[in-house]
Amino acid sequence: PLVMKKLEQLLYTYGVPGVKPVAFQMSANLPVDMMATNYEQQTAETRRLYKTLNESIANEWVAQIHAMNSWSMLSLKRPFRDSCILLSDLQASDRFAYRTSVSLSDGGGKDFSGGGTLFVDNHQSNTDPGKKIQRGLVVDSSRGRVIVSSGGEDNLRCRMPMRSGVRVELHIWWDCI
Repeated sequence: PLVMKKLEQLLYTYGVPGVKPVAFQMSANLPVDMMATNYEQQTAETRRLYKTLNESIANEWVAQIHAMNSWSMLSLKRPFRDSCILLSDLQASDRFAYRTSVSLSDGGGKDFSGGGTLFVDNHQSNTDPGKKIQRGLVVDSSRGRVIVSSGGEDNLRCRMPMRSGVRVELHIWWDCI
C-alpha cells in the first residue's frame, strides 16, 4: 500500500491526476542461456534474487532454450535469440492507460547485464519487425528506478535480451478515473 501511494503521488506530481491501479505483476527475468551464467560468481544479492524464481519453471526454461539452441546449431548455424516484440499496454487492455515499473535489482552487471527496456514511438520506421529500429530509447534498470509510461502506441516497448543474472521488477498498470 505504501508503494502504491507513493507511485500515485508521483503520477499526480507529473500531471496525471485521478488514476487507480488495475493490475500488478512481479517479473523475474533470466538470460536466454542460463548455463552461460556462473551462479557461484554472482553477488550475494543476485543469488537472493534467484530464490524468487520457481525452480521447476526455471529448469523447464533451461531445457527449452537448450533444445532450441541445439536445433538451431544443426539447421540455422546460429543460436536462438530472445526476440523483442514491441507492444503497447492498451493492446492488452483498454484500462491500461499508464504503466509504472519499479526496478528491484541493479543492472549494469551488478545483479544482471543486458535486459534493458526499449521504448519506441509509432513512427513508420519502427513498424517493420524485420528491420532495425530507427528511433528509440533503451532504459537500463537500477534498484529503485521508476519508469512511467503511457499505455498507447506512442510508447511501444519490449525487454531486450538478458546476458546474465536476474532482473526483478514490479509493474503496476493504472486506469484513469
